[in-house]
Amino acid sequence: MNERSWSKGGWWQATIRRRVYWKKVSAIPEIIDSLPILPLESVLFPRVAIRLHVLEPAYQAMVARCQQAQEPFGVVLIRRARNRRKSPPRMHDIGCTAQIKSLQSLPGGRQKLIGVGGNRFHIRSLRTTEGLIRAQVELIDFDVSEGEELQSLGARLRPWVREYFQILIQSGQQRQVNLHLPKDPVSLGFLAATVIDIPTREKQHLLTTCDSSLFFRTLILAYRREVDVLQTLLARGLDHVLDSFPLN
Repeated sequence: MNERSWSKGGWWQATIRRRVYWKKVSAIPEIIDSLPILPLESVLFPRVAIRLHVLEPAYQAMVARCQQAQEPFGVVLIRRARNRRKSPPRMHDIGCTAQIKSLQSLPGGRQKLIGVGGNRFHIRSLRTTEGLIRAQVELIDFDVSEGEELQSLGARLRPWVREYFQILIQSGQQRQVNLHLPKDPVSLGFLAATVIDIPTREKQHLLTTCDSSLFFRTLILAYRREVDVLQTLLARGLDHVLDSFPLN
């Protein structure tokens, strides 16, 4: 998925890779006083990898500093872009930290960044310095259900994710792959929330959900809805309609 988001003097191009990064990010304090913020038109979930092409020199310097210091930056969904070159966009107040795993220089002055979603956070205050947005943020815990309930919710979600991909493969929207879903239900939930093709406002709602039981139940309902729609289109022979569905 190619995304573009506001940055002073130009745009970012971002690609979120649809896989879970299994290595845990390092522990960080409950409050981060000055977190560099990257506004995007997509939602990043914890434990899910993100790939970015960094185009702007200011942001290249920002991510280089983050990598050198082994510190995260924050990914936040844009509410509505303002004047792209003169002021920052309106953003949601819940985002997710990203820890850089690799940073590579490319021809044409670009950078290729691969990172992984870390902790969800709530923005307490914002400031703009030299065209870059920084925020004081409070990290948000994910209220995980009891083990048996969580395993049960993961078991309910898993077949819906598999069926969703099988329909996409059948319609030609997804190439045939061996689908390896995480065994850990929390990682499965974050990955499932990333790959499903629903509006970003619904994904943002999932990101803001602190209760794991509600998170899974909401996500299962979304998968049931999308599977029903796709099955109806296929049953009516409307494969050409599916061809126009962009995958997130």
